[in-house]
Amino acid sequence: AKKYFKKEFDLYRDQTALYHFLRLRIDTHDVSDDEYLLEAKNIITADFQSIVAASYDKLKKHDEVKKYVLRTLLLDDSAACLGALCSPYRKDELRVVDCVQEDTVCVLESSTTTINVAIHNDGIIQHFEPNHFADCFHYSIGDSEISPLLFSKCNDVVTFQSNEYTVSKIIPTSAFFSAYAMQRLIAEGRGVETINAQDPTAFLEQIKIL
Repeated sequence: AKKYFKKEFDLYRDQTALYHFLRLRIDTHDVSDDEYLLEAKNIITADFQSIVAASYDKLKKHDEVKKYVLRTLLLDDSAACLGALCSPYRKDELRVVDCVQEDTVCVLESSTTTINVAIHNDGIIQHFEPNHFADCFHYSIGDSEISPLLFSKCNDVVTFQSNEYTVSKIIPTSAFFSAYAMQRLIAEGRGVETINAQDPTAFLEQIKIL
């Protein structure tokens, strides 16, 4: 079947054939970072961005997995890959940031409202308008609209979309999205196991069972 779908794509550039070819490569543990994966990267739909993420997961390229999972969710915030953002914290998720910069979410407050602004590197949002995943406005670092926010610190007063706000929090995007994904998965009851333990030893034993 893999050869059939590969031939269909090679001959007719059929996107459905490409999708099934990549899906079968994942299922048969035969993934390569090649021209077929590059083709998929350039098809701006949630299905294709998700299959790119799954391919990189097989290749154990974790930064690429995060990138394409996030692109998937910015196209379709109901996508099934939400849980991929809930990995254990890495060093970049634990870092403390003291100013608004690339790969941060800044929480802006006024007397009447609170908004979250996520600022991404240039590779995340390309050739599409993002949705409001994780209750955020999403921008690339080079977008002029967020220029007044850059390098501001907590308690600074800034102007965004012609309104004044106070910067109340600055959080690494990876930590913010991981916490959001975990909260949403728990709220939706998706893939969540409840652990009832009276002490740390019992807690560890239940984790082993899971």
